[in-house]
Amino acid sequence: MQKHFFGILVTVGLLFVPATTARADLAIAPLPFASGETLTYKLSWGFFHVGTGVLSVSGPVEFAGEPAYQLNFDLRTNGFADALFRVRDAHVSYVNLDFTRTLYLSKKEMHKNKSRESEVVFDWERKEAQYSLRGKTREPLALPGDAYDPLSSIFAARLWPLQVGLARRVLMTDGKKYRRVSVQVVEQKKLRTKVGALEALLVQPDLRDVSIVFETPKKSFLKFWVSADARKLPLKIVSKVKWGSFRAELQKIDRISTHNSEKDQI
Repeated sequence: MQKHFFGILVTVGLLFVPATTARADLAIAPLPFASGETLTYKLSWGFFHVGTGVLSVSGPVEFAGEPAYQLNFDLRTNGFADALFRVRDAHVSYVNLDFTRTLYLSKKEMHKNKSRESEVVFDWERKEAQYSLRGKTREPLALPGDAYDPLSSIFAARLWPLQVGLARRVLMTDGKKYRRVSVQVVEQKKLRTKVGALEALLVQPDLRDVSIVFETPKKSFLKFWVSADARKLPLKIVSKVKWGSFRAELQKIDRISTHNSEKDQI
C-alpha cells in the first residue's frame, strides 16, 4: 500500500533520463532548481489522504572527496494510514555536479514495526553498482554506462527539454538490476494545482518495461504531469497498480537556505 509510493514516485524520474548521457549538453543547460528547493506532496490512496512525501536538494557538498549534490526523499504516513500500515522512510542520494551519474544511495525504511537499511555504492572506474541490505552485500552489478538511481533520476530528468511527441528509451538502476523503458510525451494542457494553474506535459511509460515497480503491467497505468516551464516541476502522478489507485500531488514549493534557518515559500 503506502510503502509503494516511493517506488511509484521515483519511477517517474526515469521516464526522462536517456540511456546514454551527453555531458556537454548537461554542462550547458542551467539547473532548473537551486540548493534548498523543497517540494512537498500530498499522497492519496483511492479517496483517502494517507501521507506526505518531501523531495529536496542541497549542495554542492563533498562526498568521498568529490563535489556532489545531496538529494533527499522523506515519506511518512499520516494518523489515518498509520493505523493500517505505518511508514517512515528516508532516502539519500549523492550525484555528481553535472547530474550525469549517481555516486551513492542509502535508504532507511520503517514499515509497521519493521526497519531495514540498505545502500548502493557506485564504482565508476569499474562501471559497477553494489547493493547491500542490513550489511549483507550482493555481487556487483555491471552497468552499460552512466546511470542513475531512482531518486537522482527525478532531478536529472528536469534538465532535459520535453515536448509533445517526444519518445525515447531510458535507463535506471536500483543496484540489483537495471531497466530500459520506452516513454512518450503525450499532450500539453493547463493543470490546476496547489501551486497555481500551470501548463503541464503528460508523460506515460510503457509499463511492460517497468517490472521494478509495476509487476502487473496489463492492469496498471501511470500518468505523470510535469510543468512545461523551465522549472520542469513534477506536479502530479496518477497511477493504478496491483495495490490500488494512487495519487501524488504537489502542495507547495519552499526554498530553504542551506546556510541558515531561513525559509521562503514560492
